[in-house]
Amino acid sequence: MARLTTPSSTATTDADWMSGLRTGHQVDLLIYGERMTGRVLRINPDNFTVRIPVEQQTVDVRRFSVTGTAVVSLDASAANVPVTVQATGELVRVQVIGPAQIIQRRRHQRVRVAVPVEVTWRVATGWSQARTTTQDLSTGGLRLAPARTVWPSAGDEVVLALEVPGGQICKEKATVIGKTPEYGLRVEFVRLSERCRQWIAELVEEHGD
Repeated sequence: MARLTTPSSTATTDADWMSGLRTGHQVDLLIYGERMTGRVLRINPDNFTVRIPVEQQTVDVRRFSVTGTAVVSLDASAANVPVTVQATGELVRVQVIGPAQIIQRRRHQRVRVAVPVEVTWRVATGWSQARTTTQDLSTGGLRLAPARTVWPSAGDEVVLALEVPGGQICKEKATVIGKTPEYGLRVEFVRLSERCRQWIAELVEEHGD
């Protein structure tokens, strides 16, 4: 979980950091010393909506408009920003009320590499499937190139079958974080197996700077 402050943080403006905000990004809210976590559902110019189950909300958030701090995940960092929040059911409106600090917090080295991958996920009628390639890859997750399909939503689970050099298949579960502006897909691994972790680490080392 992101820390609220870091010596390497740098100040930026609201407009700067919100341009990197995407639906599906994680948000940690700290309200009167109590923490809640949800994911971005909708984005407006100076506010965004986070989905947090009612039972996980604090009493103050359920009853009032309150002030606190949000740590918002971005593509390669996080924003630490003052906010006011108010809940309507499980939808929590987060209003930005001041400038943000950008926290550089990439946990996994990521490289741009195209690896063939088959994606499978549940739909109402059974299962859906798409073939595409990775656009970038790390031991934490990956970004998939656009495909001719209707991608699953943020929070949904998918199964990835990555084609390892030598004809082997690295099959792993992942959670959808969100879609890219080009309609690709961003996912995080649920629990990476040691075999696949080693292969990805070797690939990162080979293609890294």
